[in-house]
Amino acid sequence: MSERIYDIAVIAGDGIGREVMPEGIRALEAASRRHGSCAPSRPC
Repeated sequence: MSERIYDIAVIAGDGIGREVMPEGIRALEAASRRHGSCAPSRPC
């Protein structure tokens, strides 16, 4: 089975401001570390 690759955009809006975005990115990076995936801070 081939590996799936997803691009996730982070866009401020709809009540999500600049102070929230870095925490969301940190959560995505933590999930990528836990599951052995790639992330912007961890290239493939």
